[in-house]
Amino acid sequence: MKKLQLTLVGIILAFNTFSQSSATEKKRISFGVSLEQRITPVYLSKVHNSLAGENIITPVFYEEDPQLSGTAVGYNISYHFAKINSSLIFSQSFRYDHIYFDTQLLHPNTASVNKSVNDLITDYHFILKKSFNLKNDYALNLCLGYSLMNRGTDYSYTRQTGEYNGEPLYSTTSGDFQFSAFNVAFGIEKQKLDFTIGSYITDKHKYNRPSQVLIPYLKLMYDLSLK
Repeated sequence: MKKLQLTLVGIILAFNTFSQSSATEKKRISFGVSLEQRITPVYLSKVHNSLAGENIITPVFYEEDPQLSGTAVGYNISYHFAKINSSLIFSQSFRYDHIYFDTQLLHPNTASVNKSVNDLITDYHFILKKSFNLKNDYALNLCLGYSLMNRGTDYSYTRQTGEYNGEPLYSTTSGDFQFSAFNVAFGIEKQKLDFTIGSYITDKHKYNRPSQVLIPYLKLMYDLSLK
């Protein structure tokens, strides 16, 4: 957790310093921070999952809901195209969250008595935002993007496969829960504050269930750049 806090403090200080030097660019380039709340995922119709496959069982026990939902903090870099009132945004988010349970038994009943293995999970977002100016300095934003999700969710599983001359033989399987998703959102913006409602959408994941996953979220962003 300390690593996450130090990373965020460093990012905020660096972006705030750089934004002062770039204030003369009329906010073509802006920097901000965000707080995001991801709501419990929604699992839709059954689809063929090319990453997981319908018959593959992940060798560690985990729960999708706590891994995909929760609170994330992040930063964003935005380049604004004034003529078309649109922005191209790069964003990175951070979560300290559940990856899998510390157990060698693939059985749901062991989850309540085994410790959750948590770690720093990062996501990378590439977003195109179109803004429509409203009254009283408000703007309506429509966003479409692509996200690289669940970076940092690596795991390894070791089990005994047999014996040779009285010595145990072991096999280790490694993997991760990384996936990519489309990002669709809309929001209201006024001056430095931007409130967004959206969802990540994917069917290219590595979870055992072959279904399309929607991850709804609420996000509040604050622009650190000077006017």
